[in-house]
Amino acid sequence: MGDRHAFRARWHDYNEGIYFITICSYKKSHIFGKIENDRFYPSELGEIINEQIQLLPGFYNDVELLNYVVMPNHIHF
Repeated sequence: MGDRHAFRARWHDYNEGIYFITICSYKKSHIFGKIENDRFYPSELGEIINEQIQLLPGFYNDVELLNYVVMPNHIHF
């Protein structure tokens, strides 16, 4: 990945702080679900991702999940 620090905000202290993570699907494909009538309907993969994100704090003692959202082509947490 080269210099992993190149993507960090220079003004933020990343030691023991809060992280905001975004994961995007390849070519912005809507593989995590779809939106119909202003409502999100997760795909099977979207459901799996939702379940696994919720399990993260149980696997890692230092992880506290404050908020997250699964969308059709990306995830924020």
